Amino acid sequence: MHLRNDPNATDGFGDWLPEGSILSFHLRDNTVDVFIRSAAN
Repeated sequence: MHLRNDPNATDGFGDWLPEGSILSFHLRDNTVDVFIRSAAN
């Protein structure tokens, strides 16, 4: 699953990330790996 940080969102999730950053969640067996890709400048 991929989530893009949206500056217009009101839930506050990802406020600590630069605008446009992408969080990727990868399920593998019994673990979830999380990767953060910063927005292109």
